[in-house]
Amino acid sequence: MACLCGIFVNRTYEIPLEFAQAEIRRDHTATSISAGEGKEKLLVVNGISMTGLLPVTKFMAHLPLAMREEQPESALVICFGMGTTFRSLLTWDIRTTAVELLPSVADAFRYYHDDAEAILRSPKARIVIDDGRRFLARSRESFDVITVDPPPPAEAAGSSLLYSEQFYDLVKLRLKPDGILHQWFAFGEPA
Repeated sequence: MACLCGIFVNRTYEIPLEFAQAEIRRDHTATSISAGEGKEKLLVVNGISMTGLLPVTKFMAHLPLAMREEQPESALVICFGMGTTFRSLLTWDIRTTAVELLPSVADAFRYYHDDAEAILRSPKARIVIDDGRRFLARSRESFDVITVDPPPPAEAAGSSLLYSEQFYDLVKLRLKPDGILHQWFAFGEPA
């Protein structure tokens, strides 16, 4: 008589985060955890640490806008994260659209930035829940700056598509003639 035995292990990524303050959000795609306090806040999605409150995400907004000869009018953020790049782009008083795949990540904006409510009330601020590639393919808008900050690692299925030739072809269609693409390259395999 044959016997089939199995052990089932249920692993949660919520328990190991031992922070005094943490918020857990779930949507149809992911579990997002916002944790930490002050400058030590971090974003974890499905158990993978995505980002912290870092100055580099501000530079992703300010550097390409400052390089432009003409006054910028619009910007697009693909991969919202904590919303720091989005928030920084809006300080230039330009139309800013952010595209985020996960509703739970976009909903966490208020956790990371005390002025999130005021920013979201701006008529120049817009957050779209969608796939970044699909948004570019359907949009008819053009942008002075497009920033892309895919989640790590770069070779992950969803992130790797944001480094493809097809993606760059879509970006070219949505950039103004003198537009700038600023893309973060997340850590990953050496290849």
